[in-house]
Amino acid sequence: MIAVHAGLHKTGSSSIQVALELARNRNGRCVITPNPTDDRTEQGWADRTKALADSPDAIFSDESLLGSPYDGYQAAPQRASLLRNALRGVPYQLIVYVRPQLDWLPSVYLQGVQEGRTIAAERFWTGIKDEPLLEWSRLLDVLRKESGAERVVVRAHTRSRDAVADFFKVCGLGKPPRIGKGMIRINASIAADQAPLLMALNELPEVGFDQRVQFRRVFQQILAPGASLDLSPFPESVQREIAERFRNDWQILTDSVVGYDPEEAQVFQNESQRWLEQPRLFGGATLDDSAIQQEALRALHVLSLKQDVEDPSLLKRLITKIRDDPGGLPQALLRAVRRSSK
Repeated sequence: MIAVHAGLHKTGSSSIQVALELARNRNGRCVITPNPTDDRTEQGWADRTKALADSPDAIFSDESLLGSPYDGYQAAPQRASLLRNALRGVPYQLIVYVRPQLDWLPSVYLQGVQEGRTIAAERFWTGIKDEPLLEWSRLLDVLRKESGAERVVVRAHTRSRDAVADFFKVCGLGKPPRIGKGMIRINASIAADQAPLLMALNELPEVGFDQRVQFRRVFQQILAPGASLDLSPFPESVQREIAERFRNDWQILTDSVVGYDPEEAQVFQNESQRWLEQPRLFGGATLDDSAIQQEALRALHVLSLKQDVEDPSLLKRLITKIRDDPGGLPQALLRAVRRSSK
């Protein structure tokens, strides 16, 4: 049976796709994953999905199939109908991973910052919070009614679950490939207190697309290790609002899974504990915030060490600079990033 994996974003999709590519020759199944040259128009999506009908055991994976997380997947109904038309008369399963919105929304926001978006976190939430399909129970209802899939498989993306191994199990692919000592994991996320720093860099007038890509690489590969993972890009008041907005939706989704997959429903039920957690500490929003300045100091120090600069007075000078001129941080970081990339 054809398997169509529609994400969602920030639920391990990139790692799943890497594993599928590595396993392509092992099982002989047709594998279709995102390519930078893909036509992302509606006609392009139609052509890609129609091609699936010629491969009865194909696996298609693209987390953008249902649209953009930044507008609340407004395109999902249209894309579900597109799947129905493209695969009419062909049995297929539609696989979707969801994550508690309390975890998912901060991760999506930080992903947007990595991609060059410079919208403030509270403004992002204000603009997206009333989108109806951010209620996963509604989104799944749309997919069940409009996609024509023989079955819609919904799985929980949790902090402890290996999404790649779980996906391979769902699709009957056996054990996934491994890389080195650990499981496949790519697309590491920046920390909440790094987001204002990266946005400040991306907003510099002299910075173009290539440098934004360079910044993202530096933050992910050099600065992410050692950064705090316990902070949120949203103030505590927004975190509470998110919890209130979506707590009932998660329970509705859990109840809907019970009827056909009690074991998975228990995973959903366990994730309900997320809604009982206290808000995370706010990572800050501006260069004047203490947490942001401390992370800037750490970033400058890490980048200076990468250049093999050994100067006992370096930290003292950096602290003084940050305290005296927070507005000069972007330029200081820009120079440090450029030097570290030489």
